[in-house]
Amino acid sequence: MTTVESGLHGLVRIEDPQFYLDDPFPVFARMRAEAPVFYYEPLDTFVLTKHEDIRLVNRNSAIFSNGRSRTRSSRPAVSRSGPPTRRGTTSCDGWRRPRSPRVRCS
Repeated sequence: MTTVESGLHGLVRIEDPQFYLDDPFPVFARMRAEAPVFYYEPLDTFVLTKHEDIRLVNRNSAIFSNGRSRTRSSRPAVSRSGPPTRRGTTSCDGWRRPRSPRVRCS
């Protein structure tokens, strides 16, 4: 771990919901400037903070895969049985179902 990463280590808590409630943007800006590819030891993972790096990794999953993540294509099969749907409506996960003001995609 470099000195820069050790200085950020106490600030970055990506698994802690309070981190995001406490305005994480100054920490992310510092990560982009000091350690754009940051190793986060508690989760044994790398955190990318630059848009170009994220795009490169997303487009080259065969090279940058850790083999532990679940992708959309690796989800278990789901039965499509259920209530009929209206045309032009889509749920958060891509399955078609009626719109509801109470259902929100995040």
